[in-house]
Amino acid sequence: MKVLMVGETGQLARFMQITQPQSNNRPNGSTQNKDSKVELVCLGREQMDLSQPERINDILAGYTFDALVNAAAYTAVDKAESEPDLAQMINADSPAELAKVCAERDVPIIHYSTDYVFSGDASRPYKEEDATGPNSVYGQTKLAGERAIRGAAEKYFIFRTAWVYGELGQNFFLTMRRLAKQRDSLSIVNDQMGGPTYARSLAECSWQIIDQLDQNVERPWGTYHMSCAGEISWFEFAKALLTQSGFSNIQLSPLTTAQYPTPAKRPAYSVLDNSNLAKALGVEMPDWQQALASCIQHASTPTTLVL
Repeated sequence: MKVLMVGETGQLARFMQITQPQSNNRPNGSTQNKDSKVELVCLGREQMDLSQPERINDILAGYTFDALVNAAAYTAVDKAESEPDLAQMINADSPAELAKVCAERDVPIIHYSTDYVFSGDASRPYKEEDATGPNSVYGQTKLAGERAIRGAAEKYFIFRTAWVYGELGQNFFLTMRRLAKQRDSLSIVNDQMGGPTYARSLAECSWQIIDQLDQNVERPWGTYHMSCAGEISWFEFAKALLTQSGFSNIQLSPLTTAQYPTPAKRPAYSVLDNSNLAKALGVEMPDWQQALASCIQHASTPTTLVL
């Protein structure tokens, strides 16, 4: 099976390359070996710029594929408040074009969305069918992308995830570890609850589902939640990751959201209910504690990715 992935150097895209089963990864081209059922082709920004949705149809005309994975997105949550048009093109208009091409070819599209599509007013984990109500431009454009894909394609998986981190890229995990080397104390927001999701776990779970696409059986297409199980605040998560990373001497102080204002409003509670993922697709994400321990272990032995 040939998989075309939009995205090359982003956090999820890098982990998708690293975790591709039994494969020697070579971005910007075929990544197949004799032991792998999957041939992965990555399109970086030079090959496909999602800020130019009008070019997508012509670009994809040059590729054959059995499934398309969109691992690229505009994820600068605060910056999106001042760049709504750009966020709309990357998060909604371009996914719509990708889905249209996939529908024309009768191949599935796999797309990633976010907990930010919800308002954050809930008191229990959000289910897929719960009402959405994004409070930020980022959340609004990601929701628009979801709707565009549903309107254009029948064979699609939209995976909503949350609080993605890992030992690669730019994320909360790496920021906390870097600041712990520079400071004696840190103040972290303690009134936002979510499910920290290890990007490696997200990628591995995605590959399990992609592998199933090679089987000639009907799939339960649709929108699913794919985040690590459990819930925790940013403050408690920072405490856990720093303690387990050997920075237990750092003094941590809790902040309220009001004490740490940002251009974009964050959901106060955006824990996702992942039960449908296991029921319908037979795959299960680890809990956040298990995933964090795995991330810390991998961080001590960095992965070399040939780019």
